[in-house]
Order: sequence, then structure tokens, then C-alpha cells
Amino acid sequence: MLKKRKGSKLEKKKRKPKLLIDTCIALDCIFNRREKSKEVLDIALKHKWEINMSIFGGMELLDTIQEREYVNKKFLIEKWSLKDIFNSRREQDLGSKDFAKINQQIDDFLNKYKVILRPIKEDAHWKLSFRLAKNSNINATDILHLITAWAANCDLLLTNDKPFIREAKKSLKTEKLGNGKPVWTKLRICAPEYFKRTLTQIGFNMVYVRELPPPIKKRYGTEKLQLTEKELWSAPKIKEEKK
Repeated sequence: MLKKRKGSKLEKKKRKPKLLIDTCIALDCIFNRREKSKEVLDIALKHKWEINMSIFGGMELLDTIQEREYVNKKFLIEKWSLKDIFNSRREQDLGSKDFAKINQQIDDFLNKYKVILRPIKEDAHWKLSFRLAKNSNINATDILHLITAWAANCDLLLTNDKPFIREAKKSLKTEKLGNGKPVWTKLRICAPEYFKRTLTQIGFNMVYVRELPPPIKKRYGTEKLQLTEKELWSAPKIKEEKK
């Protein structure tokens, strides 16, 4: 029987994972778009994992929701044509009430999941961002998310952006840490569907993270992680309700 030695691959990391989320993950949760995104953040919150987001991601979130509010206002209330809305989208005329509504949505999300907004502080990281922009197919906004995760010593960057995942993997496997090992050995990127497998690959013990079966999701909705211990372990026995 192999013994677990300190520093070996057999030794599972005892600390909790640190995540950084892309803007699309936040939007999924705020507007109930993709359930898997919300499910992963619910798991992270339950197990007290650190959830981070780049400052630029927060600004990007504001831009997206403000534009959404502007389109809804012009199309649904003022009955503008889609062509006129498209042509005027850079001339938004949102007021203080609109900003208050949007800011409340974002604050509710950040507070619920205890999201930490992370800046890029070091000149070296800005220089690294510029070098990646020159030598990869990752766009500028995504590079800032990636470098923020790197600088904050995060273990996993969550996104639903497939091109971002594909290109970031190439860079993470090419770029080196101070010890000469690829950044890929420390920082991974994946979609929410693969978070458990990905964290396991870099040494985290995910055995205690249980995902409930569909019948439970249907009965308890997105608040399934608030189940009691008895309900949790009896989950497989609960049948779907008749339609």
C-alpha cells in the first residue's frame, strides 16, 4: 500500500479552493440563465470557498446590465424600433433611479456570494498582460480576468466562454511559474460543468462535494444546498412529483 507523503500527488490539498469567476458566470446567477453556474457558486458558498472577480469584470458587469436596462426601457416602455435602439446604444440616457436599480442587483449578487473584487496591482502583471495580448488569441478583456486570477493565487477560473477556455489553456501550459513549472500546474480554467473534475486534477479532495440528483433539484429548486443532513442523505430515495 502506497503511503501518502507530504508534497506527493497522493496528498490531497487541505486548504479550500480559490475561485475567480468570469463576467458571464455572474450574469448567469443574476438573470437565472444557466443553472450550473449558480449551482457551483452555491457549493462554493456552502463550503466557504473564496470567490473572486476582477475589478474589470465588475465594470464589465455594470456595462452589460446598464445596456440591458437601456434596451428594455427604449423597447418596452418608449416603443423604439430595434434599429433605432441599436444605433443609439452608445448614447444611453439612464437616470439615477436606473443606476440605483442596477447597482442594487449587482450588490445583492456580490453580497450573497461574498465575492471579492480584485485589482491588478503589480507592474509585472500589467507587463505580463501586454505580453499575452501580443502572443495569444485571447482578447484584452479576458486577459485581464486571467492575469487577475494568476496574481490572486486562484486555483480555478470559471467561465462559459469556450474560445477563452481553449486559448487560455495554451497560455497556462506555456507560461512558467518562478519554480520553472507551467502555470497550468497551479491555475486551471474550465466551464462550471467540469469544476469538480478540474479541482480534483490539481489535488483538491472533492469527495465531500455532493451534487443532488434531478428529482431533488426539481423539488427544492436552486435552494437545494440548504437541505438538512437527513434530507441530503435520503435524496436518492425521493421520487419525482407527478405532473
